[in-house]
Amino acid sequence: ASEREARVSKVYRAILRENATKRADACGRALRVAAGSPPAALRPLEVRPGTSARERALPEGFRLPLTHPFNLDGALVALLPERSWRLADAASLRRLLAAPDFAGLEAFFRALFAGIPYEWHVRNDIGKYEGYYASVFYSCFAAQGLDLVPEESSSSGRADMVVRCDGRVHVFEFKTVNGAPEGKALAQIKQRRYADKYRHLGTAVHLVGVTFSRKVRNIVAFVVERG
Repeated sequence: ASEREARVSKVYRAILRENATKRADACGRALRVAAGSPPAALRPLEVRPGTSARERALPEGFRLPLTHPFNLDGALVALLPERSWRLADAASLRRLLAAPDFAGLEAFFRALFAGIPYEWHVRNDIGKYEGYYASVFYSCFAAQGLDLVPEESSSSGRADMVVRCDGRVHVFEFKTVNGAPEGKALAQIKQRRYADKYRHLGTAVHLVGVTFSRKVRNIVAFVVERG
């Protein structure tokens, strides 16, 4: 890695330890360090209305592909040579479903939930609720443009989520527990026969039961069966 990349990596990791109120200022300092330019060498950028003042300047000579509104965090991350600490690129999610590679899919979401800061759970109990975890899954799949339906109804109930990818159907059910997983997620899919409405398609149907621990706020069981 170049000296500049090493500096960016060091400063960016420091930014991750900053609290939210200081983060934008830290990003600005990091960019100036990365470019080796003094604070005076700032120039305005053309950005859409609504972009914060702190995001409207880059050090002179600092060239990166820009998105609008410009995101300082994204600029720093784009420079980092070592990305092992980050999730694999989002496109891997579609590849995992297309394979299908359910072990890889479980690892992807375990890493995602492990990266959500504990501070976001301070003074709220969102981590106790199934809807929080289901929303994270939904957001990731929806961002990939996948064909998905949350709360998919059938004659015997509602599956939490159904995702279609490359001719396959994946029926998801989510549960939260205080202790050990109890196998209720997959059992519910089977008992209520959520997959029956897809059998006429002549394609593979997978039943996916995912259980989350309210204590550790992550996946504690990820069970898959062919429907």
